[in-house]
Amino acid sequence: MSKVEAINSIIPSFGTNKINAENTDIKHVNFDMPNDSVKLPDIKNQNIIQMQKLSNFLSNNRETESVIKDFDFEQFGTKGLPLKYSRRQFREDLNEELNSLTDTERLRIMSRFNIKRGDYDIEGMPDLSEYDKKSFSKITEKSEEIYETLDKFLNKNEVLIDNKEEKEVLDNLIQGFPEFTSIAQKKQHPTHDYSVDIHTLKVLQDSMKDPLYETLSDEGKTVLKLSVLMHDLGKKAEVIDTGHQYLSTDYSRSILKRFDLPQPTKKRITNTIKNHHWFKEYNNDVIGADDVLKDCKSYEDFTIYKIFAKADFKNVSENFMCDVTNTKNEEEYNKYMDERFEVLDFVAHHKFGVNI
Repeated sequence: MSKVEAINSIIPSFGTNKINAENTDIKHVNFDMPNDSVKLPDIKNQNIIQMQKLSNFLSNNRETESVIKDFDFEQFGTKGLPLKYSRRQFREDLNEELNSLTDTERLRIMSRFNIKRGDYDIEGMPDLSEYDKKSFSKITEKSEEIYETLDKFLNKNEVLIDNKEEKEVLDNLIQGFPEFTSIAQKKQHPTHDYSVDIHTLKVLQDSMKDPLYETLSDEGKTVLKLSVLMHDLGKKAEVIDTGHQYLSTDYSRSILKRFDLPQPTKKRITNTIKNHHWFKEYNNDVIGADDVLKDCKSYEDFTIYKIFAKADFKNVSENFMCDVTNTKNEEEYNKYMDERFEVLDFVAHHKFGVNI
């Protein structure tokens, strides 16, 4: 059996979407998007199983989406998803290894792995793709040990959940998207009720529960999912980080280089991440309708903005959404948001030539 045949044998039914090969090179895995030509990352030099796990999590199939919609993320609060190799242990192990180095070695090896020591946690977007034992060992003999610690947390971790179906779905994310795993169990400022990963997953969950989600194209759903998963990658631990959307955008732009997506689709994702705080500024009359819509290229882009904003506001803390909108409960909050969207909807319909 060839490599391509072996990989295709483990891919669930995505219609006719399989891995294609030219000159025996493995090319791409396609998302289940028959009308939208959106593909998974180029896996030529990536772990094949890892990419398949990410495909399983992001594919727009009812079974996976049902698990995400129904799962009780609330139970994990500020602790984050339960992991076999916890963030606390990872942080302790990594700091012990880094402390054993000289100042010069420490700075050089952290730079090569793209990590930083923040005030409360490990920051940065770890990059293991360029690791070469021979060249890295010239920096420090501890390079392989540090690499293995990072690899254990980011690429070889798993969720400790008893339910087999739920565990499979969440492991697909943890093991298929190491950039997301980099924020797993990361604590936020005390004004937040959730760790960064739980906040992100609750935003994803409520976005998928929004009735407008079913109006999106397959590509639109994937734009929304990837935007949500990456929107807080740049957020610093335990502080109010008001500019994190810009660092998250930079990270996402770099991550998307390995995705074989059309450039306009990548732009939709990075614009959504960059502008995901738009409602706060609009609600405070800092920006107007034209400012909100300036990066939207279609009415669907604005629909994604609305879904995302409502879910993001809702999942800061128990009282946040009501405090900032002067409402008393979720029903009043939803009504308030819909009313605030009305003027924007009118402008968006006019801008994109959509009938009201």
